[in-house]
Amino acid sequence: MKQKRIISLSPHITEILYSLDADKDLIAVSSFCTYPPQVKEKEKIGGLFDPNIEKIVSLAPTYLFGVPSHQKLDQDLHRFNLHITMLSNETVAEVLQTIDTLGQILGYPERAGQVIDRINAELTEIKARNRQNIPPSAMLVIGREPGSLQNLMVAGSRTFLNELWILAGGTNAFADLPVRYTAVNLEGIIERNPQVIIQFDSNQQRGILESSGEPEWSYLKDVDAVRKKQIYTIGGEYVFIPGPRLTLLAEDFAQIIGRMTNQ
Repeated sequence: MKQKRIISLSPHITEILYSLDADKDLIAVSSFCTYPPQVKEKEKIGGLFDPNIEKIVSLAPTYLFGVPSHQKLDQDLHRFNLHITMLSNETVAEVLQTIDTLGQILGYPERAGQVIDRINAELTEIKARNRQNIPPSAMLVIGREPGSLQNLMVAGSRTFLNELWILAGGTNAFADLPVRYTAVNLEGIIERNPQVIIQFDSNQQRGILESSGEPEWSYLKDVDAVRKKQIYTIGGEYVFIPGPRLTLLAEDFAQIIGRMTNQ
């Protein structure tokens, strides 16, 4: 059998490959793949917007795994007879499907099943703790200008962030948005009046920080989340990586809801 030579173009795929014990065949990863720590020893082939095509070709991969955003790179690699298997990762179901697909392609179906069963069991346990009669509505902030509420981006429905928040016991104040992620203005926030605001910071260590003291939120002083000081920041490099560690984010969400319930 021909030796497998795998290149991962996305952090969540890299984490899945390690969870499947397929890392021995992993020869290179994107510049944004930092977990687990041993991945730092792998060759780097650039990121989504600056892939090193020459290096990718020279490594002679038998498998290239990425996401739909890699379509342009896939087209560029066709002339070298290389093809990217693109795997969607926007929802929890798509993450689980990616684990199964990689397991099937690479010959680790049993291990993939074990990883999927573990994730499902942990999510089921977190969901079982949900005892709220009225689920708190949240604004899930994925980005904004530092020290300001300019260019404030939120997660809508059909996202793993939305799904995990609902599973933990909440509702999304912006679930009606027609797109997965979009910018919102102050008027839209005031209209929906979220009870909790949750931000994410992948550069911080894992933990839940109480962020009501950030002065920029005073512009929304009449919003329930601001008025009741229910603003949190979730730190951890996994917060935007929909892979095997998505249960950590579900646990963070459950802890926030627990804090609100106990106040």
